[in-house]
Amino acid sequence: MSAARPALPALPARRAAPRGDDAGFTLVELLVVVLIIGVLTAIAIPVFLGEQEAAHRAAVETDVHHLAVLLESERIETSGTYVAPDSAEVALTMSENVSISLYIEADGDSYYMRGSSGRLDAGLGYYFGTRENGAIGWSDSAGFEAPSLPALTQAYG
Repeated sequence: MSAARPALPALPARRAAPRGDDAGFTLVELLVVVLIIGVLTAIAIPVFLGEQEAAHRAAVETDVHHLAVLLESERIETSGTYVAPDSAEVALTMSENVSISLYIEADGDSYYMRGSSGRLDAGLGYYFGTRENGAIGWSDSAGFEAPSLPALTQAYG
């Protein structure tokens, strides 16, 4: 016990002026840094995944609207009826993993489209049609299928 007593008064002086080999971080400081990094990661990952889904939805919407513009262009160039464009022509503007089903009424006066992505939930699709004057919106497949839907005219993607 007598050996420990002389070291106690020297402890504050030793803490105030560490030697060259005593420099570094304590275990508690390192654990706090690891904990902060873990919390920031837990916040960032869900935000990143949400942005990915929004990007996939935007790709589908963009491709559906591009096909709608192409359909309108074809309608102007032809006799005023909607005609399915060539698959190769549509493929030039299609995003990766996006597929579009095109339904044109028998008389050629109106159409519907359903766009989807392999990176979104199965059954989720973006619907667009001329009877509704444009976008119908996002829905699962059970919410859109109507008895008056014409036969599939063309599938892209």
